[in-house]
Amino acid sequence: AFFEALYDVEQKKPKARARITYYGDSIVATDYVTGTLRRRLQRDFGDAGHGFLLVANGWPGYFHNDIDRFASSGWQVSRVVGPHAKDGFYSLGGVSFKAPGPGVLSRFGTSKKGSYGKRVKRFVLSYLEHPEGGTIGLSLDGGALRELPTK
Repeated sequence: AFFEALYDVEQKKPKARARITYYGDSIVATDYVTGTLRRRLQRDFGDAGHGFLLVANGWPGYFHNDIDRFASSGWQVSRVVGPHAKDGFYSLGGVSFKAPGPGVLSRFGTSKKGSYGKRVKRFVLSYLEHPEGGTIGLSLDGGALRELPTK
């Protein structure tokens, strides 16, 4: 099915898309292997986007190529390898984050250098609604701040 999807993309069939999820450990957190694979696939089949990113740094060496991202200090991180989340919920990346109060920030944007990551069509934000949830402030390209309740 994977190679059929790549073939459909290569043939530019309407709505053709091939998606890949790469599971791993520290080699994935640093984006050396995944970034190289992503660039080669984008070169050969077109740029369908960067893919999944964590909202903040799950590990000290966490980074991604071909995207401009920033996370302020203050994010509380829980990992499947510890420290553990009290609720046991983790994201696709094996981590979860909590902002203990206002002023904790994450920012994502297109790359300012290189040949890849120059455009974005959409962002998808995944979050957990929680009885003790607060509010997420969202802004696109410096536009008006919109609030998203997480309760």
